[in-house]
Amino acid sequence: MTSTNTGTGTWDDAVPNGLQMVDHLAGQERNRRVDQELAAELSTLVAGLTTAVRSADAFKAGAVRRALGMGIRQIVDLGCGMPRRPHVYQSAHDLDPSALVVTVENDRWAVAHARAELGVSHLTPVIAAPYLTADALDHPVLHDLAALVAAVVRRLPRGSEIAVSQWTIDDDMTRWAVNGLLTERTHGWWGQVRSSAEIAGALVPHPLLGPSPGPVAGIARPAKRRRPALGGGRLAEVVEFGGIIHLGDPALPAAYQGVS
Repeated sequence: MTSTNTGTGTWDDAVPNGLQMVDHLAGQERNRRVDQELAAELSTLVAGLTTAVRSADAFKAGAVRRALGMGIRQIVDLGCGMPRRPHVYQSAHDLDPSALVVTVENDRWAVAHARAELGVSHLTPVIAAPYLTADALDHPVLHDLAALVAAVVRRLPRGSEIAVSQWTIDDDMTRWAVNGLLTERTHGWWGQVRSSAEIAGALVPHPLLGPSPGPVAGIARPAKRRRPALGGGRLAEVVEFGGIIHLGDPALPAAYQGVS
C-alpha cells in the first residue's frame, strides 16, 4: 500500500507522469522524454532515487510472500503504480496459484499497462478507482496519512496485514522543494513526499509485525539527514520508509517476528 499519485493522470504528452518517471528510475521503458526529464531534474534536488525505487519493489514482494506464509489468501495492492516484475500477483501465485490478488490504481497510464500486462482474470482483477476515496475504502477523501491507515485498519478482519511504504525526505527544505517541483510539473497529479516521522506516527498506534518502522530494505538505521546541495554540498536523501501492521493475535509465528 502506498500513497503517492492521487489523481487520474493526464494523456498530455507535454506533461510528465509521476508514475512513469518512477518507471524510468526503475530502468524500465514505459515512459517518455518528459518523464525522463523530470527524473533528471529531481535528481538535482535529492539523492537515493534509484535505491528508493528498488527498495519499494523488494519490500512489496517480500510483504506479499510473508502474508502468504501466514495463511493470507487475499491481497489488495492499493496504488500499484506502473506494474514491474515481479508483479504482486506473481509473488503471490508462486506460493499459491489460487490466491486472489486485486490491483487498485487511479492513474490512467498505470491502469492501461496493468490490464495489458497482468493477465487479468477472476483471480487478478485490476480496478480503476481513486484508492483514497470511498470507491476503495467506503470512506471520505483522506489526506491525513494517520487517518487513512486507521480507516483501513478498521475495515480489515483480524489476521490481516497492512504493508505501508512511501518516499520520505527528512530535510524540510528539500522535501518542500521536491513536493513543489512534482506538483508543478505533473499539474497536481502527484501526492506528496512525507517525512519519516509522519509515516512512523501513522503506524505507531497499531500493532506492528517486527521492530519500529524504518527503511524498507531492512536496514536498521535511520535515514541520513543531509542539507540541500547549495554551493556543492551533499544532497539530502530520499528513502523508501514504512512498516507492516499485523491485525491479529500478539503471539506470532517465530519466523515472522521481524520485518527484514
